[in-house]
Parts: sequence; C-alpha cells; structure tokens
Amino acid sequence: MPAATGSPAAAGREPAPPMRRGARTSTTMADPTRHHETRPPGHVPLPVLLTGGMGLALAGGIHFLGLLEPLDAALLSLVSPEDEQPPAAVSPAFLWIATAAITFGLAFVMLEVPGTWRRAVIWASTMVVVAAWLPVAAIAQQHAPVTAPLIAGAWAGLCSIIYAARHHMDADGDTAEHAPSGDPPEATRTPDDDAND
Repeated sequence: MPAATGSPAAAGREPAPPMRRGARTSTTMADPTRHHETRPPGHVPLPVLLTGGMGLALAGGIHFLGLLEPLDAALLSLVSPEDEQPPAAVSPAFLWIATAAITFGLAFVMLEVPGTWRRAVIWASTMVVVAAWLPVAAIAQQHAPVTAPLIAGAWAGLCSIIYAARHHMDADGDTAEHAPSGDPPEATRTPDDDAND
C-alpha cells in the first residue's frame, strides 16, 4: 500500500526524533531575570529625598525637645578638660547645613554603590568621621556638636540599607547572569540541551 500523502516519508523528510519526557522547547524561552530576580526595581532620587528628609526631621525633633544640648555637652566633657576655657561653639546655621549635606549625601552614595557590605562600610565610615569632628574641633578650641549629624546620618543610612535590600538597584547589576558554567538557565533550556545531559 502506498504511503499516506501527509506522512513524513511521503514528503521526503526524516521523522522528527521523539521528544524526551519533561523536555522544554525553545518556545518557553523568557527573560532569565524573571526567574532569578523578584524584587521590584529601585530608584535613587525619591528615596534619597525621603530618607534624608526623615533623618533631618528626626534630628530636628530631638533638638526641639531640648535633648541634643545635654548629649553634646556630655560628649564634649569627654575630650575637653574641665579646667580649660569652654571652646566656642560653631554657628548653628553651619551645623544644620553640614547635617543636611551629610544626610542626603550619605543616602545618595549608599544607593549608588553595589553590594550590601559596601553600603554598610560607607555607612559606618561616615559615622566614624562625623564622630571624629568633636576631638579635632576641640583641639582648635571649637565646639562642633555631632549629635545632630550622627542621628540624622544613622537614620538615613539605616533606611537606605533597608530600601536597597528590598529593591533591585541599578548599581547591583543583573543577578541572573551568574548561572553555573555549562548549565544554561532553566528557562532557556532547549531539547538539544536535554539530549546532551
């Protein structure tokens, strides 16, 4: 009996090899990041404004309650002998301008660098540098209150780390490209890849 007209033999083509059970076809190819990155995309300008603003508001609220001055006086007593003349305090305007610059600058830098450990190092280093204002200024017979920038910077740094941990920042790059060598991502496997396994 002649072969059926619609069969592969009649058309002069080799029959396709049977597909192994569980194999994925190329039609399932998709963006690998969809399977490896589930966090929403992060942004920089608005979080910087929010975290910096909240840090300044927190420091300003504590100052309004009259709690910054006792803290500054207690820290000053640690680095300035009691028998010496009290050092002159820096201008309040300069203090709050410096606090705003530190707070917003710290939040911006932390969201622009990749990696949680880098953000933590920058955060801790900034707090150490700000705290070092006090003894350095005391040597120059100046009193540089550090509690306001420390409180605002600590809050902005904490919020920045939490935000970056819950969002995929552009600085972190594509986390889906680090698949083990020789094993393509699951979403891009083809029948040829399964046949080679």
